[in-house]
Amino acid sequence: TLSSSSAASDVYKRQVTPIIKGYGGRPLVRGGNHQTFDGDDFMRTVVWEFPSYEQALKCHKSKEYQAGWSLASETTTRHMQIVEGFNTG
Repeated sequence: TLSSSSAASDVYKRQVTPIIKGYGGRPLVRGGNHQTFDGDDFMRTVVWEFPSYEQALKCHKSKEYQAGWSLASETTTRHMQIVEGFNTG
């Protein structure tokens, strides 16, 4: 998130967290200390892990998630990506 109204962000988090978890999402990073060495500095970073790339896309495209995002979209600017991971095993 680049900038956000705290109240809108809190409502968004309460609304979408159970939706994301319902698609198998597991939070890995939610804010915390950070240092930016190159590129844009973001005031908050959130990373969710999903069982698959496809499942992450389903979550993001779902009506439930989009309805939740609409609660904060007017007051929040974000940089969002879905990135396919890899298995190191």
